Amino acid sequence: MLGIIGNPLEVKPYAELIKKYVEMIWQETIHTHIEDLEAKTLESFVQYILLDGNRHKERVAHYCKVLQIEEGIQRLCIVINIGDSLLKSIQMDKRQAYSLDYLKKEILACIRKTYNNDLHHICTFLNPEKIILLKPITDDTVFHQFMAEFKNKSVLLIKRLHDYNIHTVSIAAGYKYDALHLLYQSYHEAEVLVEFASRLSIEPAIYSYYDWNVLMQLIPYQLNSQIQSKLNGRVEPFFAHDDFMELSYNFIVYCDSNLNISRAAKSLFIHRNTLIYRLKKIESITMLDLGCFEQCMLLYIIIKMKE
Repeated sequence: MLGIIGNPLEVKPYAELIKKYVEMIWQETIHTHIEDLEAKTLESFVQYILLDGNRHKERVAHYCKVLQIEEGIQRLCIVINIGDSLLKSIQMDKRQAYSLDYLKKEILACIRKTYNNDLHHICTFLNPEKIILLKPITDDTVFHQFMAEFKNKSVLLIKRLHDYNIHTVSIAAGYKYDALHLLYQSYHEAEVLVEFASRLSIEPAIYSYYDWNVLMQLIPYQLNSQIQSKLNGRVEPFFAHDDFMELSYNFIVYCDSNLNISRAAKSLFIHRNTLIYRLKKIESITMLDLGCFEQCMLLYIIIKMKE
């Protein structure tokens, strides 16, 4: 309760001023509550379409109508992992004047801006450690252009997140799909990328199936068990050889040097004739032609599967 003591005619202007101030604060409080409710509703909706195994196309369409979300346009899922950085950021700076909810809003706005904010962007926290951006894609040209810029934009986002004391970030993008009820596939693809790439320590921590370097390193782990078994059996004598570690390392460097013997020998600090001898030794053990790109690629994949 508020009150002002004095002559009614004299205090009336002050009372009107206080009344307007209280009304303004009340309206701002209501607006904040509505925004928070909308954010939580959107978060729950994204959790449903990405994580709920019992999702239904009709129910997704109903929720889209209620939330005024365009359902039937192509989108891809970008997963931004920040670990426990958000909570640590709050704990580290006790003096900061903004709340956790305010910080989350600022981070979401930063993400939208980095990836070219769009009317149909859906950006929300999936949980305190993971942020989801469902990026609209109007056509294949836009998709290829966006993916060509994805790595650079993600590097920029990681730098911007440093301003919020968020320093542990990994970003992955799945493929595009025609409707929201199918986007769980894009989310799953992004999660698989993060899992494999983190296991392989691929840097920077920005992954997509559009990146040839990432694809190249993932191929050995995507072969089915029957093919893996046959490939391993074919080169088992090589794996069992006493000099396998040295020979396989020399071979990997040779491949990474684009099959250039002189460049590979320089990287290995050995004479090129020494490298030629070792490559011929591998050929005699495996019966492969290491002058053939396709056969080199095959052995490269087999060795990577063993790592």
